[in-house]
Amino acid sequence: METVTVQRTIPAPADAVFEWISTAHNYTRARLVLRERLTEPGEDAPYGRNAVRTLTWAVGRFRAETGR
Repeated sequence: METVTVQRTIPAPADAVFEWISTAHNYTRARLVLRERLTEPGEDAPYGRNAVRTLTWAVGRFRAETGR
């Protein structure tokens, strides 16, 4: 397994940024993201703790796990 760390400063309130980024369905607004699918819903919310989602990008497919 590989780990990628990306840092970027976004000029917006932290709560608003977290809300957007924690819902992977929003990623399809990015040009490189072709599809997003919630593979396993989270415990307290669909994209909450222990959620698993699959993202299909133009460069490959990624499986993202939240809080495991």
